[in-house]
Amino acid sequence: MLIVNKEIESNFESVHQFVLKVIDLIDKEKIVKKQNTIFKINVMLREVLNNAVEHGNKFDENRMVYCRIELDKEIFTFIVRDEGEGCIKDQFYNVGDGFTMKLRSRGLDLITKYGFKYKFNKNEIVLKYMLDKEM
Repeated sequence: MLIVNKEIESNFESVHQFVLKVIDLIDKEKIVKKQNTIFKINVMLREVLNNAVEHGNKFDENRMVYCRIELDKEIFTFIVRDEGEGCIKDQFYNVGDGFTMKLRSRGLDLITKYGFKYKFNKNEIVLKYMLDKEM
């Protein structure tokens, strides 16, 4: 089931407004029932979308961030793509089960600890989250 497929302007305020709408939709439609899971999705979306604005599009408001959210049975898929040059593998180092940016290092580590699996493909990140018993 497609939940959201949207282009977002490259600024933090647009990200904030988009995330508020997504969280409101997920909560009102009872797509996710546990507040803990809604919190995790909120934090993850903000982190990934803000990174796309800052690191991918470099705050260039002529570039867009694309976000697609799908739910298939009990697996959430979040696809976020920017119009930047993409990630370079050497920018990451291994931290626990995930990879983290050398300079700041909290985003991907936090996302991993929250149970999201992710994969980079240049300027796109695909995240999966198993609802399982979370609903």
